[in-house]
Amino acid sequence: MQFEVLATDLDGTFIPLDGEHQSQNQRDLLEIDRELKRCNAQLVYVTGRHLDSVLEAMQQYQLPQPAWIVCNVGTEIYRIDANTNASPLLTRAQFELSVGYARELRGLLGNWSVTSLWEALTDVSGLRRQEEAKQSEFKLSFYADMQHSERLLKELQEILDRQAAPFSLISSQDPFTGDGLIDFLPQGVSKAYAVDWWAKSLGCNRDAIIYAGDSGNDLAVFASGVRSILVGNTEAGVVAQTRGIHAAQGWQNRLYHASNCATSGVLEGLQSFCAS
Repeated sequence: MQFEVLATDLDGTFIPLDGEHQSQNQRDLLEIDRELKRCNAQLVYVTGRHLDSVLEAMQQYQLPQPAWIVCNVGTEIYRIDANTNASPLLTRAQFELSVGYARELRGLLGNWSVTSLWEALTDVSGLRRQEEAKQSEFKLSFYADMQHSERLLKELQEILDRQAAPFSLISSQDPFTGDGLIDFLPQGVSKAYAVDWWAKSLGCNRDAIIYAGDSGNDLAVFASGVRSILVGNTEAGVVAQTRGIHAAQGWQNRLYHASNCATSGVLEGLQSFCAS
């Protein structure tokens, strides 16, 4: 079955890994680019990184140019200027923020904002606000000590419930530093929410989308029914949860768990879906 869109996470998925997998990942990155051109398919980055960080990664790893970037854990969607020539050396000025999606998220928050949420959390110990570049109109992000994460997450959820704050929290771990990461997003917003809104706004058939990822931040997309590639280095718990969800829903041939890691796993999954 062919595809029209490859939507992919970056870190741990599309970006080549360091070490033993690096050279093969880099070769397979070029092959993915050729496959996208052959199929005339769009490339969409779906990442927890903020826009400037995505652009830095594109330059550092020589990543193919995407048509769209869904970033900041599903809270921002950017479209590349149609007149932009293919190049990894892109700037923020060459991307246009989706005002329609921003309007959607403001409607979810009502009278709340990340500023009012920050004020409600000022007395919570164990949180370190992340750098301003990692904050946005719809995302409030912190570093946290993983040793006390269970207690902290419980306390934060109690605050949200007590104040009826229209936010959900997502916790993860930085794969490079080991830091605990906590993101507050508008209630229900995730990578899956953003991908679904994007597809509906463009009239894109969800069956034409293939999504690739490796972590808990991708689970909501894996669980949405979109054809999904779990690269070989996907967290074991995420693999088990995803398989369970697909089995419970009776979905068949919508999930591929690659044996290869990161970029090579994305190529492996694409080839498998296209051959089926």
